[in-house]
Amino acid sequence: MFRKVLLCLLCTFGLLFSKDINIAVVTHGTDTDTFWSVVKNGVNNAKEDMNVNVSYRNPSSGDLTEMARLIDSAIARRPDALVVSIPDVNALENPSKEQLN
Repeated sequence: MFRKVLLCLLCTFGLLFSKDINIAVVTHGTDTDTFWSVVKNGVNNAKEDMNVNVSYRNPSSGDLTEMARLIDSAIARRPDALVVSIPDVNALENPSKEQLN
């Protein structure tokens, strides 16, 4: 367990001290959902506070097929980190797995 924590800390520090950090965030929240608006604002605030590049994407209508395309697109850009909300594992598992391999 200690080695896992140490590895996570080393990776985090490595990202923090690298030049450009690119993080992709893909959520299933719609544009009109107030909860996801708060999440998006938090992501934007953290972007400014941490001085990193963050792209926040979400399907405007909450469509999982569109969300799968957004995840695939984010993976194709090879970000340093990928943050994804998973409302339905079965609907999103295969497209993302194929891209990650």
